[in-house]
Amino acid sequence: MVLDEIGRRGFITSDAKFSRRPIGGWLIDEATRLRARLPGRMEYFELPVSAIPTDDRNRKSALTPVILDGAHVPFNLAAVLHDLNRIWELAGFCVVVFGTGRDKQAFEMLDLLRQHRVDVIICTGSTSGPPSWAPGELRRFAEELDLAAEELSQPRNAVMRASALARGRGWILVTGSFRIVGEIRSIILELGAQQRPILAHSRPAPDRESEESTYVRQYRGDCGRPDAVAQKPDPPS
Repeated sequence: MVLDEIGRRGFITSDAKFSRRPIGGWLIDEATRLRARLPGRMEYFELPVSAIPTDDRNRKSALTPVILDGAHVPFNLAAVLHDLNRIWELAGFCVVVFGTGRDKQAFEMLDLLRQHRVDVIICTGSTSGPPSWAPGELRRFAEELDLAAEELSQPRNAVMRASALARGRGWILVTGSFRIVGEIRSIILELGAQQRPILAHSRPAPDRESEESTYVRQYRGDCGRPDAVAQKPDPPS
């Protein structure tokens, strides 16, 4: 956050009771953080695993982290992914629920997700508002980038599928537009998700370049998806 960056640049508190510590996010309490956060912008929820029907008795966690951010241009999405990469709570299998407007650079944003080495993309679309890329089109783009992808036209079905994939082993990112984020925000709240602050603690960026994750290999094997690399699509007419 901004306060942490100010502290890294050498600014310290002047009040002696704070021992002249570097300025940082620690100055803001959790209640204030939540009140000040914009809906749909880097929001952190925890979704109960019990809210998703399953017969998996070996699930490792009772909660699945869900990040909502309405980044809808490549520059913003790149910044979001950079920040998320340093949050220690977010580790393991990453499922992205993605939908974006027809006037947005969908292929470029999906390429950023590829560079971040997310594991699965669930392509969906808003149920109202301006025209958006069809889930099937987004899936085609994703697969041409060699991303494991599925398409589900209804946001509710998309978030349920993402939750089933991430359950007990990872987390979910919902992004691409504020409209899709808003719809899914309402859905997860209905399912009992609780908002919580993102901790200021960070971790070094993980090395995800060595090999595909075990989880994504398993996912591709389960779904029978070929590991074929395709070329960038022609621009839409």
